[in-house]
Amino acid sequence: MRPHRSLLDELTDDPLTFLGALFVGSVVVPALLIMWRDQLVTWGLDHQVLVPSGQALLTFPGTSAGLDLRRVIVAGLTLLAVVAASIAVKRHRPRSDSHD
Repeated sequence: MRPHRSLLDELTDDPLTFLGALFVGSVVVPALLIMWRDQLVTWGLDHQVLVPSGQALLTFPGTSAGLDLRRVIVAGLTLLAVVAASIAVKRHRPRSDSHD
């Protein structure tokens, strides 16, 4: 039975796959976000995820929208919860004694 391997282990085994993932994460995704910025900002304003820049405590560069204090707190707490959950999962993951 093979021990559990993480996605990072799988990616670093094949350099070409790792470089492809690095390229997608650092070039393709930011380029798509820049292309879709106006649509994302409009959607965020329509669904009250973002507020107009006049009401924003934190404004996103190049846009007319941002986050007010309430949304900054919610975003911070969400980020904190994701980090805490990641740490908890990592600590409670069973460890294997054998290495490949």
